[in-house]
Amino acid sequence: SVNTRSHYPVFGYNNIFKMHTRELADIKRLGTDNMHGAPTLIGECGIPYDMVGTNFSSFGPQLAAMNHTLKCLEENMLSFTLWCYTPDNTNREGDWWNGEDLSLFCNDQKKKRNGPNKEKDVDDIYDGLRASRAFARPYARCIAGKPTENKFDLQKGLFRCVYRTAQKYDVPTEIFVPKLWCPSKSDMNIRMSKGGRWEVEEGAQWFVVKCWNADSGDAVENKVEIGGPGMKMQQLKMPFDIFG
Repeated sequence: SVNTRSHYPVFGYNNIFKMHTRELADIKRLGTDNMHGAPTLIGECGIPYDMVGTNFSSFGPQLAAMNHTLKCLEENMLSFTLWCYTPDNTNREGDWWNGEDLSLFCNDQKKKRNGPNKEKDVDDIYDGLRASRAFARPYARCIAGKPTENKFDLQKGLFRCVYRTAQKYDVPTEIFVPKLWCPSKSDMNIRMSKGGRWEVEEGAQWFVVKCWNADSGDAVENKVEIGGPGMKMQQLKMPFDIFG
């Protein structure tokens, strides 16, 4: 990759990750410092799925690139819109616009089901999605305090949320957990700060982990960690030229 400030090349994944994270932090700082603390929304954020050509027998590079993009955003706790969804996308024509192939969904990746009574299972909502394990990831949708960390490690299979509370709240912190990551409750290993309690609500395609804090106050830091299945390095292929 290339440093946009110095225009020098950057080598090694850890250095590239730090640079991309730092560049996003600079964008966020513009709103904080120059626009009276305005929040930042990163729009049209995604990856070119044809980054290694149109042979889609494996989505390892795309999975790694999407995970990298979202990790950099999570590191800065930035809001974003994931680009894009094109219902008529195909492997050959992409998004049918300007030669782009950015769609999370592709008709050619849909499973072929035969017969009038097609069985539906928990994976049906992901049918046709590409590298979905990278973007169907856990996150804290409601936080009973001020967040300082809200991120997911796909390789380790570990979600971590850290926040501070200035007062006692009767409402819980709520964490969305997709069943694509943890198919059952038994797949989750939930840990909280001492004295905290949690419960798990189950939906058709996801879980919601609700966490209540035991303590509050300006200096109280609350932590929630959810462990689950990780991904092998072979599944997260990271060719450096995809960041070139």
